[in-house]
This record gives sequence, C-alpha cells and structure tokens, in this order.
Amino acid sequence: MLAVAQRAGAIAIYQGDQSGHFSAEPIQEIRGPEAKLNYSDGVAFVPPHEEHLAACNLQLGTVTFFRRLPRSPVRFDVVPQFELRHSSMCSPDGLAFSRCGRWLATANHGNHSVSIFKRRSKLLTGGMLRYGPEPAAIISDPQLRHPHSVAFTPRNQLIVTNAGANYFSLYSSRKGLWNLRWSEFASLQKTVNDEDAFREVNAGNKMEGGPKGIATHGNTIAVCSPEIGIKLYSFREVAT
Repeated sequence: MLAVAQRAGAIAIYQGDQSGHFSAEPIQEIRGPEAKLNYSDGVAFVPPHEEHLAACNLQLGTVTFFRRLPRSPVRFDVVPQFELRHSSMCSPDGLAFSRCGRWLATANHGNHSVSIFKRRSKLLTGGMLRYGPEPAAIISDPQLRHPHSVAFTPRNQLIVTNAGANYFSLYSSRKGLWNLRWSEFASLQKTVNDEDAFREVNAGNKMEGGPKGIATHGNTIAVCSPEIGIKLYSFREVAT
C-alpha cells in the first residue's frame, strides 16, 4: 500500500501488486471534517503490522490515527481512532515510526524540536493503539532549524532534515534504565546542497531552503527537496 498526504486535508491510499505497480486511482481517500486532517504533510503506516495509518497535522498540532477495517479490499476508517496532542508538538511537519512500531517521532517545524513518544502497552489501553500521552524525549538542539522530516535507522538512531539549514542531523540512541535515550545534540551533521544555492533559496524564505523529505532503507538514506532532487547516502551503524 501507498499513502499520499495532501495539504488540502486528505489522504489518498493506493494498492500495489507483487511487481511493485500501483493502481492509477486511489482505492480510498480519507477526507472531510470528520477526518480532522489539516495541512497534513506527513503520513505513515504504523509498523509492524500496518493496522493503522497516521498523519501529522501542521495547523492543528496533532497526529491522527486511522484504523484499518477488517474487510477486503483494504479500507481505513475515516474517523480517527486516536488523536495525539502535546504542547511540545508545535506545527508538526513530519513523523516517523521505528521499525518495531514502539517509537513515534514528530518533526516540530514551529519550535525547532523533535518529540519522541512511546507506544503504550495494549494491556493498559484495552487493546487500543495509543502513544504518549507524554513524550519519552524531546530534542531541542539549537542547531535544529525548522525540522521538516524524521526517520529512524535500524538501531533507532534518529535522522532529522532541517528546512531552514543546509544539512540533516543524526541523533544517537542508547539504552537507559527504562527506555531508550537520544543525544541532546547532533552526533553528525551532513551538508546536502551547494551552499550558494541554499543561500539563494533561503534568502527568500528562511524556512524552506534546506532538505525536506527523508527515508531510510537498510543502510541507505534518501533525502529530497525541490532544490536538490533526490540524494542517496550510505551509512554504517556501530553497536553501542
């Protein structure tokens, strides 16, 4: 399945076949007042079983979760099963889940931070999907500049693109007493664009000159923006 978020307040869902081709038309669109979508730039299926679809809403400051219905063809409920709200999520512009689905990160464009929430035990939620209500961690590194997208690596390090800076940032993770902990400052910063080209765009809008979307697959990072197209990087993680 493929989900595409639309800023107008809708999510289009496409069905793929075994050869990797997707239907020309969406099999479903989630839209309307009951969907509670507003300026939804980021969308993702919730791992590991993809039984829910999550979207962040920049203007509402929320992440909405839609439950997959037990029928064929695939359909999702058009009313959110759960809305995650927290004061740390100021204009969330992107979201990402760890591979196991235990961790959810939001890129908070409005206050230059990243909020990380832990998935709650179903024993405590009556079998319902829930994250929060409080963040397990908040990264407020001064080097974050209008975070746009986030992605977890296989070892749960966190990569953040900065729409207002010419680099993406990596925050290392380590095991704490009860939960994972993330570094307060970037362990690595990688410049992605020609500095002159970045300055030219950023001079017109200081929230839009840097990299935007980011994704990880295995040991590859993909970063994109209108200014750079798509760039691929390889990385190697060391056990800690």
